[in-house]
Amino acid sequence: MRKTKKLVIATIATLALVTIYPSVIPANDIIQVEAAVKISNKKLTLVRGKSKTLKLKGTKGKITWSSNKKSVATVTKKGKVTARKKGTATITAKVGKKKYTCKVTVTNPPVDNSVKCIPAKPATFRSYRYESFSVVDEYGFEMGEIREIPVDVKINTFSADFVSYKEFSNYGAVITDFDYFYPYTYKVTVSGSVPTKYANKKIGIILSTNDRDATLSIETLISANGSFSTTQNVKTLNETSAFYIRNINTTSFGK
Repeated sequence: MRKTKKLVIATIATLALVTIYPSVIPANDIIQVEAAVKISNKKLTLVRGKSKTLKLKGTKGKITWSSNKKSVATVTKKGKVTARKKGTATITAKVGKKKYTCKVTVTNPPVDNSVKCIPAKPATFRSYRYESFSVVDEYGFEMGEIREIPVDVKINTFSADFVSYKEFSNYGAVITDFDYFYPYTYKVTVSGSVPTKYANKKIGIILSTNDRDATLSIETLISANGSFSTTQNVKTLNETSAFYIRNINTTSFGK
């Protein structure tokens, strides 16, 4: 009986020491588990012009970001990826000697092939041209006079269809090609008529878009009966959903 009591007392004393003095457990026996380093996206799809910021989780070390194809996608020192043109690129985050990568696929934005044209129905535009006349004053002297002459131009049909989009290339280079500034091409058809006295003259159709692009102009020749019809490719700065006839240029009638 006495031996049993001694055993119980010794056990209680040992437990008390462990509870009160936890430092008696060797520090080497405590296992610390570090979180694995991961990149926020291993694959990423972006529409051209869009951006997304990548993050490297599980590390406090210095991160160096880079792109293997800057013409397709660029990345800032903070991991912000910007899609430049259609294609694929690999974005790399480097910490020390370790590298973590993300495959970026860049796509073109969807193009709306339906283009609204205004006016959609036959309409008449009043244009003005300037003509010079010879007049004789009260003293018998002949002199020239400029008069503004109204011209009614009837538009019978007006339509436009998307044709193509031209990729930007050589990102960061000096751009001299007109197509780089106006990469969208639309096929525009216009037909109408003017008084027959203006037969065999040129007429200019001045267009604009819903994006207020720079003035777009197409020219065509008026036939012997006063009618005209033309289908031409027009280049725009942005994808557009509407074309407008802004004005009719008849100043060239006199040429």
